[in-house]
Amino acid sequence: MASLDQMVVSQGPGLGFDPTPQQELTLVARVLARAGYDDYLAGHLTYRQADDTILTNPFSIPWNRLRSSEVCRLDLDGNHLEGPYVSNPAVRLHLEWHNRRDDLMWTCHNHPRWGTIWASVHRIPPCYNQSSALVDPISLVRDYAGQVNDRRVARDVIDAMGDSTVALLGNHGVLVGGTNVGTSNRSPVESRSTTALQGHLRRSRRRAAEGSPVCGQRSAAANASSTLPCWTDLQHPEFVSATGSQSHVVAVIEQSFYGV
Repeated sequence: MASLDQMVVSQGPGLGFDPTPQQELTLVARVLARAGYDDYLAGHLTYRQADDTILTNPFSIPWNRLRSSEVCRLDLDGNHLEGPYVSNPAVRLHLEWHNRRDDLMWTCHNHPRWGTIWASVHRIPPCYNQSSALVDPISLVRDYAGQVNDRRVARDVIDAMGDSTVALLGNHGVLVGGTNVGTSNRSPVESRSTTALQGHLRRSRRRAAEGSPVCGQRSAAANASSTLPCWTDLQHPEFVSATGSQSHVVAVIEQSFYGV
């Protein structure tokens, strides 16, 4: 039986043509922009090639407007080899990760809304559903002394991640990587969905605690017949009102972002 990665690559209607590596990176950028990796000019994608050069998106072009003719090619030391525009200096973090792991084919960094909220409060979202279970173990890099275009700082961040391929960068954003081009958009989307779900659950818990209606709240009879705890059941440990400072910060951030 084919693995999930093989199925992602080999099945489906396809594009009707074989894309170049530059086109593949461009397609991934546009798909991820629609999925919430859309912090305007921020973010870096890298795609390692068989000759150990690295394709990456150029600086100052939003992901949803990227063209394959604009993709940059770098060597593993960060020297510009190809492309009409320069790359973001912060891509040094990705290059250090590629240098550390020969099997790492692609990496993605951006500031998706929910992942950035969790990163800002230094919390790893718990696993509540099957989609969350598909995400690789998430690491948390709390502190880094400087900007990641400094090789020493970039190495410290990669050291702090260990073997993880999904990381929350404290007060910053997310970093995701993978060993198969077929997962280059799936893994970031799964990570984004996981962090978004947990954010919505926290918001629902807070609304329930305040006595506000919760969208999708089930009846008492439905809860009694279920073997799973109701997400809005205030007696469930995950939904007991928290009083810690980090929980307060989450509430403040949610209020400023969404007015909830």
